[in-house]
Amino acid sequence: MIEIVYIYNVFLIILYTLTLGIVLTYSLNSEKDKKYLFFVVGLYLVFFIFDNLILSMTEIIKDFGNTYNQHFLGVPFVKTIIYLVNNICQFWIVARLRKETPLLTHYCFISITFIWMAFPILNNSPLRVFMYYLPNQLLLIYTGIYARRNLTSLNISSRNKNYLKTISNIGVLFGILIILEDLFVIFNIDSYDLLNLRIQNRNMCEDMFTIAVCYLIIKYILSDWKAISNQLSSFDKSQKIDNPSTIDLFSEKLHLTEREKEILPLLLEHKNNQEIADQLFLSVGTVKTHVHNIFIKLEITKRNQLFEVYSSFENEHPEQ
Repeated sequence: MIEIVYIYNVFLIILYTLTLGIVLTYSLNSEKDKKYLFFVVGLYLVFFIFDNLILSMTEIIKDFGNTYNQHFLGVPFVKTIIYLVNNICQFWIVARLRKETPLLTHYCFISITFIWMAFPILNNSPLRVFMYYLPNQLLLIYTGIYARRNLTSLNISSRNKNYLKTISNIGVLFGILIILEDLFVIFNIDSYDLLNLRIQNRNMCEDMFTIAVCYLIIKYILSDWKAISNQLSSFDKSQKIDNPSTIDLFSEKLHLTEREKEILPLLLEHKNNQEIADQLFLSVGTVKTHVHNIFIKLEITKRNQLFEVYSSFENEHPEQ
């Protein structure tokens, strides 16, 4: 049995560490906004690793497990700090995907939960342990609800909306499953008699939640890398921009910003605002603003005029 527990813990540590490595690699080559987002994602994963290391030690090293459980029934400081950081990260990540700043209400919820968990008022009993964990799971469910709230009216990319829907489903589903598992294990399996202390610290549904989170993170980054690769290859496939130096010269003449330089080739490929937004992971509103700025610099009002102006420029610079 101990061998299975060991292998399971090694699997989780490898998964968390691999995901963290992918996040760090991705963040080094990302824009400033995404660097902040994935710094928080990385911190989130670090505490996944930290939490699982502690849980694995309670399962494999008996003396450590007994000491940890005794401290947990006294002042559960370590577990509370882990939950605190995880909840802050969860709210912040969802808020960034929604292009919002976390509300004061969110921090109030987290603060109340921290105080409740750090300073338990009930005597040692299954009810006390259940009430310790419950606020954290309720916050997870609330995070899922927040991820979906007013989603259709948000001015964000369809890609972000799809991820927020998935985050919402995962948060609500696993929040409920974790509560149900806690109810069964705490009231039917664990023993809180100090002379016969036996606590199952690991929640399997919580592990499944962290695995789902890792999958979502890796999927997000891999799809981003794929989109960037497709974007680069599109220059070779487009008839309008088969000579990159021409469009570079055209962009320099107009004094386009870096974002406008990314949008211009896609306009010349006859992509609409939604397609551009999806490819560059921007909101449609942001794309419209950049397109408008490009039109102002070209002194045009319609897209067909853009093709005429660019074609004329291309004919004037055949060697570029």
